[in-house]
Amino acid sequence: MTSQDAVNIVKRKLGISKVGHAGTLDPLATGLLVVLVGDATKISQYLLEEEKGYLAEVCIGITTNTWDLEGHIIDKKEVNKDLINLKTIDDLLSSMVGDITLPVPMHSAIKMAGRKLYDIARDGEEVEIPDRNYRIYDLKRTSELKYENIEGILVCKFSIECLVSKGTYIRSLCKVIGERLGYPSFMTSLRRLSSGAMNVKNAVKLEDISLESNCLIGILEAVKKQNIVEVRDTLIHRIINGREVRLPNKEPLIFIKYHQKLVGIYKKVDDGSYHALRVWRD
Repeated sequence: MTSQDAVNIVKRKLGISKVGHAGTLDPLATGLLVVLVGDATKISQYLLEEEKGYLAEVCIGITTNTWDLEGHIIDKKEVNKDLINLKTIDDLLSSMVGDITLPVPMHSAIKMAGRKLYDIARDGEEVEIPDRNYRIYDLKRTSELKYENIEGILVCKFSIECLVSKGTYIRSLCKVIGERLGYPSFMTSLRRLSSGAMNVKNAVKLEDISLESNCLIGILEAVKKQNIVEVRDTLIHRIINGREVRLPNKEPLIFIKYHQKLVGIYKKVDDGSYHALRVWRD
C-alpha cells in the first residue's frame, strides 16, 4: 500500500474529497501516516518540517543497490563477532547524534534536473548526487544482536530507534552505520513511530475509520509542538481578516489560537510585526 492508497481509503470512508497527508511513508514501511482532512490540508507544509521518529532494523554484512529489501545484493562481507559487539555498536550510535551528512539513495523520489532519481536509476543512468545535511536528535539500539547465516556468510542484525530531522532517509542512516563499522549494510524493516506531536500509539487503524468513530483530532492538537500564541478579543478581528499585527514575540513563525481554536499562522518580518500566512475564520 502506498501513502496515496491510504488517503484514498480515508476519502471513501469519510466521504470527504479534500484529503492529503503530511509525509510519504514508503510502501515497505509500517506505522504512522499523518492524514489531513478538509481545512487541515493547509498546515501540511508545516507538519512536514517537524521531526520524525522511526524504528528500523539494520543488517550488517550485506548491502543492496537500494539500501533496503527492495533491491538486489551488490556486496557482502562476513561479520567478525569479536569486532561487532554491543559496546562497539552502542558507542557508534551515540557518536552519530547531532548534525550529520548522509548520502541520498539513488532509488528515491528526490529530483535532479527535473527528474526523479528512481527514474534515472531505472533508465540505467548514473549521476553524481551530493550528500545532504540532516540532524539526529536521538539514536539508540533497541534489540539484542542477532547473528544469522545469509547468502553463505555470517551477518549481524539489530534494531534502532531514532528521532531525526525532516527528509532523513533511514536507509541512508543504516548504510552509514555499516560503513563506520567497516561493513556493507542495509535496512531490513522500517516503522514510523512519530511525526511532530503525533505518535503511532494514538493512531487509528484504517479499518477503524468511519463517520461514526472518533477518529479525527483538531488542527490545534496537531500543531501543539509549534510556537503557539493565544490572543485577546482586541486582536481577533485583525487576525481573521489577515491583517498585520504587532506582538511581543521573538519566534519567526507563530500559530495563533483563540478560544482553543487555531485562527492563524503568522510570520515575523523585519520591522518586528507579523504578517499572515494562513487564517481561519470559522
